Amino acid sequence: MVRIYTKEGDKGFTKLANGYEVPKGHNVIEMCGSLDELSSYLGVVLSSHYHPDTYTVLYTIQTDLFHFMQTIQEERAMDKFDERVAYLESQINHFDSYLEPLEGFLMPNGSKPAADCHYARAVCRRVERLATKLFLVKINAQLSMYLNRLGDLLFVLARYLNHDKERYFD
Repeated sequence: MVRIYTKEGDKGFTKLANGYEVPKGHNVIEMCGSLDELSSYLGVVLSSHYHPDTYTVLYTIQTDLFHFMQTIQEERAMDKFDERVAYLESQINHFDSYLEPLEGFLMPNGSKPAADCHYARAVCRRVERLATKLFLVKINAQLSMYLNRLGDLLFVLARYLNHDKERYFD
């Protein structure tokens, strides 16, 4: 049985997946907390609507983010990283193929699901900036690339959900 509270973190320290104890303000903890926030907001997006074309994509991304949190704590590179970025790129191309070419800046609004995707994109961009600032050497380049593509995908998904809102939303 897993205990919800252990009291071990009461003094401002926590253990990483690799067993090392670090202060709760450590860069790795900051990055994992930010990835958790992004994943949690994708959970909000998933719970606020059901769109058959986007549900699996967003759930897959949540799984990727969970794996990134684990690999950051273990200080190793993400497995099959190139495949994960290629997946994001394929989804960007797929959803973008339904849309008219973008001719300027776009306000982050529209349907509730689209607005939620825009907010998730903004969180993703903040996490991306944080990743470049924290100098997580072994995975920094991978994480930054993944988050960059993810921000692009969330932008395209927001546009797609606005474009397709008559079909799925009231």
